[in-house]
Amino acid sequence: MKYSIIIPAYKAHYLDECLRSVLSQTMEDYEVVVLNDCSPEDIRGIVKRHDSPRLRYYENENNVGAIDVVDNWNKLLGLAQGEFVICMGDDDKLSPDYLEKINGLMEQQPGLDVYHARAIITDEQSVVTDIQRDRPDHQSMYSFLWHADTSFMGDFCLRTEALRAVGGYVKFPLALYSDWATIDLLSKEKGIANLHEPIFSYRNTTESISNSGDARIKIEACISIKKWQEKLLEDIPQDPTDQIYRELYLKNLDRHFSQSHAEYIAEDMSRHFFTGFFHWIGNINRLKVSTGHFVLACIKAIHYKRMGYYNSKK
Repeated sequence: MKYSIIIPAYKAHYLDECLRSVLSQTMEDYEVVVLNDCSPEDIRGIVKRHDSPRLRYYENENNVGAIDVVDNWNKLLGLAQGEFVICMGDDDKLSPDYLEKINGLMEQQPGLDVYHARAIITDEQSVVTDIQRDRPDHQSMYSFLWHADTSFMGDFCLRTEALRAVGGYVKFPLALYSDWATIDLLSKEKGIANLHEPIFSYRNTTESISNSGDARIKIEACISIKKWQEKLLEDIPQDPTDQIYRELYLKNLDRHFSQSHAEYIAEDMSRHFFTGFFHWIGNINRLKVSTGHFVLACIKAIHYKRMGYYNSKK
């Protein structure tokens, strides 16, 4: 079997739409594996509506939860039988020709471990709100890092054997940067083949893990991610252009994470401003958050609180 589409499932609302998209592929050499993370919603019932020999269904005995969600990705990786694997959310969609287009990309650039499908971003009503920037036919890991664009795990089709060889999907709390880190690791030697057509649809909702979860956990995750990236980039690449990308990325690493920390500080303070303010004012040096970014975080926190942006989020 060539492809495994793996889906860690917890939310029922868009799951039927998701499954209809993956079971409508124009290419036939694939399977779909769904893992129910002990959801209180009727995940099983929705899956059972789809009477397909391609579909395999599993359930966790206990809820893994959002913080450790990458454990579900790796459990599914262990269940996958395909030569290549696509891990997507329970509210995302594939165009009918997703696998056919990816297969054509593999024929054009054989032997790689990472193939990328361009994505569109939609809201809860399926209205398109954004589209990924187009990328070159092939790019190195260093180019991918420097020209960072919004990416999602479902954008990528990965060689299963290579992914297992590096220990599976890279785990950070709340899967924060886990998609990027996994792609960095797998593409370091051979790079990434990119498809220009947008054939993956990512749904950005208030229930998305990136839009929920504890902001303080996100910041601690960012600290771990920064250390992980610094280690990844210890070796100097041979290609002169990649050397430039590496140098530029490392020079801007503190600024990048200062901005990320500031956004999560704003999220945290929007929920409890005064306790949050005194907590973070004592941690800005440890986090290397610039004064400007901290002031901006305070302004954003007041705005988020007035708008009630995070009030309903845990």
